[in-house]
Amino acid sequence: MKRLLRAAITYQNGIGTAPVAIALFAGLRPSEVEELAPEDIRASTIIVRGGKKRREADRKVPIPEILKVWLKEFPFRGIPGGWDYKMKVLKKATSAKQWVQDILRHTSISHQAERDKNPGLAETNNGTTRQMMDRHYLSFIDDEKAVDEFWNLTPAKIRRARVRVELPTVRQLDWPRKDQLKKLVWQKPLVHAAADLGVSDVALKKHCVKLGINLPPRGHWLRS
Repeated sequence: MKRLLRAAITYQNGIGTAPVAIALFAGLRPSEVEELAPEDIRASTIIVRGGKKRREADRKVPIPEILKVWLKEFPFRGIPGGWDYKMKVLKKATSAKQWVQDILRHTSISHQAERDKNPGLAETNNGTTRQMMDRHYLSFIDDEKAVDEFWNLTPAKIRRARVRVELPTVRQLDWPRKDQLKKLVWQKPLVHAAADLGVSDVALKKHCVKLGINLPPRGHWLRS
């Protein structure tokens, strides 16, 4: 978990840190995190809408003190665009040999149960059942020191932790001048022009739009 939090803090200026912290410390399902709106994050609770299959009533999930610390530094402003890809990058950065489904939720609930010594409370707060608690969440952690450490994983401690993560580097492209770029995109199809520059055609199109360069209309190269 330390490596995941370090990766989240580091990657793209911490854009995915709030969703990761919410999943890890509040125990929300991935689908519940993805459906959160900024207004669902209250002072002391998170409003989870409709439950797993939208047939359940909304529930209020208490925000533990450690999550308040994370959200103060990394406010939740909604799920960032391209979240599936970003989460894959963060998972890969941990170098974990295996990534168990819903591992953040499972980790959270197991630590909640050990912290509170009250399975019924964890059951209610996390929208699960006692059967699921017995099967997946109870008796997996028996080290009280590890439980205390989990609930005190502040951003400052994560930054000081001796953990290593491997994140993709962003290559700074030296774009051609506007007049050169305009000439290039009118000489050949966008995909081939992009290949010449070493970027995707989507990236090239966005850059041209940003510079106000008109691109050949659809079907132009078929008629040529």
